[in-house]
Amino acid sequence: MKRIVAIVAPLLILAGALYVYFQVSPVTDNQAAPPPPSPQALAQARTLYEASLAGAPEFQLFFDHLKTAYPSDFDRFQHVELTALADRLPQNISADAILLDSVDLLRKSRGLQATKASDKSLDHIFEVQARVLDALASQDARLCDHFLFGGDAPAFADFSSKNRPLIAEMAQSGLDAITDGEAKNTQREAPGDEDFALLEKSLTAAGLNPQEISALLDGQMPETPFDKARTCAIGKSYYGAMATLTPDTKYRIYALALESMAQ
Repeated sequence: MKRIVAIVAPLLILAGALYVYFQVSPVTDNQAAPPPPSPQALAQARTLYEASLAGAPEFQLFFDHLKTAYPSDFDRFQHVELTALADRLPQNISADAILLDSVDLLRKSRGLQATKASDKSLDHIFEVQARVLDALASQDARLCDHFLFGGDAPAFADFSSKNRPLIAEMAQSGLDAITDGEAKNTQREAPGDEDFALLEKSLTAAGLNPQEISALLDGQMPETPFDKARTCAIGKSYYGAMATLTPDTKYRIYALALESMAQ
């Protein structure tokens, strides 16, 4: 079974690239848990948090929807975020980091529901991804590699801040798929070898060579990395090829990607 690296990586990289802002070091068995932040630190963190989001109105719809649909998730996210921020004062806080941290939490807690969403919802997730890749290709081609194949990319913070409507749409598409999946409960079979054979055929028709296809589907990277322009071109061909698959094959692969992301 193919690992569909490039299908999963974009969903993870934009959720995780900015998570480094607030990541907490794990506590080992021989290490005491850190004391909770003081009420004063939490109050200061909340002030910074709210001011940052107020400066990014593009993200408001997503947070309103999240709070309405999953109030317990929203409260838990706020607690985690404010605690982490309070531990790191006077560190600056980014509205982009807040949004993408919430996407990461939602992916882990409810991402499996997205696999049961309607075909239309799945199409929207991957259509938005394709537009994100297009924006990366034109604004910062070096990030195409991180977007397609995963890895740390702190420069996504800058990219997100310059493309907030697009990143907000990316976040909203995932949340919409989760709520849609809970309502529709669409059942799909797992993709098989025939599905991946069709995908490989489509990628070949799009102009990709076996080495490029292997990198996309199996994570087998060449010794000499693709240059940034070619990586962006590979990604564009990839999203175009995915969109041309027969519906059953396409949605089975999309659902597998979302399942892998959630786990």
